[in-house]
Amino acid sequence: MALVSGTAWLVPDDADAVALRLGDVAVLRGPDGYLVADDPATPPQVVIHPGQRCTTLHGEPLTESMALGVRTWGTGPHGSTVG
Repeated sequence: MALVSGTAWLVPDDADAVALRLGDVAVLRGPDGYLVADDPATPPQVVIHPGQRCTTLHGEPLTESMALGVRTWGTGPHGSTVG
């Protein structure tokens, strides 16, 4: 993951949270889970399953509703953080 603008937090399931800032790059590898959020206390909203299948916490698919273009995904095209 490369942070292009804004700030974010990477919160591994089994380690301390790490702040990510403009230009930072994080290399992530499974099978351990992690959270990426605006703040370490923000609860998860999306689950990314194997094969890049994305759902809500309740299992509803998000692939179409969150697609914003090539390699872009989220709730809006002009967010304060881009990774």
